[in-house]
Amino acid sequence: MRAILTILKHVSTTRDGESYDVVRVGMVLSGAALILFTGWDVIAHRAAFDPLNFGAGVAAILFGGGAGIGAKRKDEPDPSL
Repeated sequence: MRAILTILKHVSTTRDGESYDVVRVGMVLSGAALILFTGWDVIAHRAAFDPLNFGAGVAAILFGGGAGIGAKRKDEPDPSL
């Protein structure tokens, strides 16, 4: 469990490893929601899994998150200071 929390912290913080980034946290939450809701739809509602729509959703999350991270790169704290 500690390993998962460590990975989530590294994925959701800025370059200094301590400051949480709203864009990165949003990407993690959006990705988790996409997987949960798709799984719920397939299991509970017996819907067919559509890999093209799932892939498009993941691509949109990654593209939007990457653009957001790139746009606010200059605002991140510098770990060397």
